[in-house]
Amino acid sequence: MCKTFFLTVSVILICVSALSAETQFFWGAFQFKLVETGTDNYTAFADIRLSEARNLGKIEFQLFEKDKQLGSLSERHLFLRKGEDNFTRDFAYQKHHDRLTDTEFINIASNLAARDKLICYLKTSNNKMYSLILTIKADAPAYRPPVVVPSFSKITHFKYQLVTKGDGNQVLKLDTTLAENKSILNAYRNISKVKISHIPKYQTSTNFIEELDSVIFLGKRNLFIHPVNKPKYEYLAAAIEPIELTETINPSINWNKMIAQPDSPVFSMEYLKGILEHKISYFDGPKKYDIVCMRFTYFDGKKLNKSYYWDETSEYPFEEIKDRIEPFSMIIDKIIIKDTKQHTVYIPQSFLFNFE
Repeated sequence: MCKTFFLTVSVILICVSALSAETQFFWGAFQFKLVETGTDNYTAFADIRLSEARNLGKIEFQLFEKDKQLGSLSERHLFLRKGEDNFTRDFAYQKHHDRLTDTEFINIASNLAARDKLICYLKTSNNKMYSLILTIKADAPAYRPPVVVPSFSKITHFKYQLVTKGDGNQVLKLDTTLAENKSILNAYRNISKVKISHIPKYQTSTNFIEELDSVIFLGKRNLFIHPVNKPKYEYLAAAIEPIELTETINPSINWNKMIAQPDSPVFSMEYLKGILEHKISYFDGPKKYDIVCMRFTYFDGKKLNKSYYWDETSEYPFEEIKDRIEPFSMIIDKIIIKDTKQHTVYIPQSFLFNFE
């Protein structure tokens, strides 16, 4: 008995056994069934949109046979074939790696075009061969996100930050021992609503920030939002911003292998509906961090515009989108994680997911 369902905005349909006994290839938000095309040779053919393909190479793949992941791969290759040209470029995976390096991925993504083919070829130590052949199609007229999320400035640094809490009181975070902070310290030390918080060697990319605000700063075009609730905990007042965590080269948000870095391609809402219970995590390059709190903002450039503050004691605020049928975007910002020393860390970068 087979069940047919849509995986993403691609035009492929996949037939999956109720016992999940086939050979299956998982790659990001995609799932492909490989069929035996020869002795110890398994292949799948599928179409993929250009925008989706450009986000694929940097994501790890997983190969399963009869519900068991195959990890003993002796060869891993990703081939790029341009148009109808017979010339094929080989991007060999590094040993024991199931994703390309960021430099290799950028080289592929910048050269992709409609009619190209991405071919992932894998071989096991017992000479079984697996091939996934993806033909790239031009993007169909699709939902265009109303905003673009820029990367935050890694050049500008401040030695202090004034945090305005939800009740109107404020916290001034700075290193009180630095001579250069003397003037700002004297300006605020006698204001009753301001609490001074000494944080050794403190620095930040944003010197004024509000726990509860009505705007997301997106460069030249800011997004005015409508918060539905208030944050329950004052994480921002104590959070630090160590450079090694906030200025990573490749920060990303991963939601069941949907990647925003900081923008995302347009994902299928059919796929979205199946992963609403999955965890959203922050990645500093390859290193994963659990998120302590964040803000969700749903918008479509028309009627939808609502923001929800979330923390780790709560359920994700998905009531607004679980039955939605119209395209929309979601910004995640006000992100707080914990580092290895259990310090709360504020991530100044915002991330954008898009769905249609």
